[in-house]
Amino acid sequence: MENDPVANIFWAVEPLLLQRILLVMVHHFPRTLEALILHTLSPTAAEVLTRKFDEMDQLTTKEQQAEFYQIFYSIFDDPYAAMNSILNGKELFAFQAFRNVLDQYLGVSTNKPK
Repeated sequence: MENDPVANIFWAVEPLLLQRILLVMVHHFPRTLEALILHTLSPTAAEVLTRKFDEMDQLTTKEQQAEFYQIFYSIFDDPYAAMNSILNGKELFAFQAFRNVLDQYLGVSTNKPK
């Protein structure tokens, strides 16, 4: 994560502080937030962000959760594109973790030519 400044920031802040940061971006820098999610989010940052979303959900009511996600996704021209960007990042993170386990713990290299 040391080479991923976005993931580092997400990781370093408490869930409710991250929620406030994202809401400030929604209101003051919506296009920047859109670009961050759609174009800058690495697989690691997507994984950390969704973990923070899970932590936020544990600390808030269902109504607060619904309000946050409605506001957060409202800035995207296509909210489903944002959801897909985050989901695709998570899937790439999971795949990379799987490859790392195969390589580092089982000695199976997935980079061999066929």
